[in-house]
Amino acid sequence: MKQVTRALCAVGLGLLTLLSSCDKRNNRPTPPSPNPDEVTPLKLPAHLLFLTTVTGGNGTPSASYLISTGRMIPGKFTNANGLPLEVGNTPHYWGGRIYTFPGIMGSTKSELGCYLEQVDQTYRRVGALSVAGAAATTAMAVLSKDKAYISNWGSGTVQVINPLTLKASKTIDLNKYAHAGALVRPSAMVLRDGLLYVGLCQLNAQWQTVKDQADIAIIDTKTDELLKVITDTKHKLTFCSRPIDPNSMFVDEQGDIYVNCLGSMEDPLHPNEKAGFLRIKKGETDFDPSYMLRTADSKPEGVAHNVDFFSSIAYLGKGKVLALASINKLDPDLAKNMYMAYVHRLALVDLQAKTIQVIGDQPASTAMAIGVTYDGSRYAYYSYTSKDKQGVYRYDAQTGKLDPEEPYITTEGSVTGIRFIPAN
Repeated sequence: MKQVTRALCAVGLGLLTLLSSCDKRNNRPTPPSPNPDEVTPLKLPAHLLFLTTVTGGNGTPSASYLISTGRMIPGKFTNANGLPLEVGNTPHYWGGRIYTFPGIMGSTKSELGCYLEQVDQTYRRVGALSVAGAAATTAMAVLSKDKAYISNWGSGTVQVINPLTLKASKTIDLNKYAHAGALVRPSAMVLRDGLLYVGLCQLNAQWQTVKDQADIAIIDTKTDELLKVITDTKHKLTFCSRPIDPNSMFVDEQGDIYVNCLGSMEDPLHPNEKAGFLRIKKGETDFDPSYMLRTADSKPEGVAHNVDFFSSIAYLGKGKVLALASINKLDPDLAKNMYMAYVHRLALVDLQAKTIQVIGDQPASTAMAIGVTYDGSRYAYYSYTSKDKQGVYRYDAQTGKLDPEEPYITTEGSVTGIRFIPAN
């Protein structure tokens, strides 16, 4: 059981191993902090950025590459021009800059790297910020050209940095808010009304939650002081946001914050009773006691089993979320190889009606294929790896169907993170 638990946690937290890949670009000396006047992003058309992950001989993730499509066009992409990165940890994109993170479970470089995408779909390294060796930075939120925040999963801290000069100005320590027997684990973040909301995952050494509650730290962005830590104990959801899915906390059109809780993701042999969505309403700084969408309570349309948790999500607007839903009962051989277990189905979640609808009749995708993104107007793109197809599919949010029905992009390796980049 312990082997099963730890293996699934590795999948759920980003397909991370102590193995990582690097080439000459990663081995260059760390450049000095960039001069913003000398580091200007190029004008590029709308395109996709995605992270592929390949497996080694034992079937576990061994290397990841950041790939750019250059423009919005279907096709086949290999890892040849990809930027080698830590396994499974999707970078953050802001203002034409790509910020790369160290790995959660081991890293060759403890730094936040900064790159500019080039016209030929390669990357120019322009700076880096050293972080503590155990920081395991997983998320970033940019307030302005002068201020951003990074959450350090491993050290229990949030750092205030300048996203252009890559200089840190303050560290906010959250460790005293850890549950007894657990680490606080700052995760995904979202900004709203001058406040930074930081999901706290709260896990013990076995990657399990120890209390049936969800916690979020709230930081005042004017003073960079912790305002408070809020807690929901009423609904018993846990694992508040996913560290490698920046979409797992978002603000809707009404200004309400929704957070995807993964619950008892670490226990694949029992139904997950602690996963789903919680809400913080506009103008409030506490969880909404009247709202919960729990996967265990919502019998999904289109499949015989309940969803265990949502591996990755994208908000489509009008209360709809497109999700890769993890349904453990779809694969009877789940415990044999967690990475390649066929448990993912595409689903549409209605946050107001509290319904889950599995889309189409595609064979289940592997747990290693994670990532959903939306272009803001019509198309969403999601990762998919089945026994005979691999790449990125396109979903038409207007028709509710795949367009085209075959992969929009085929890839070398499973896509473990994806983002739509608008034209700049």
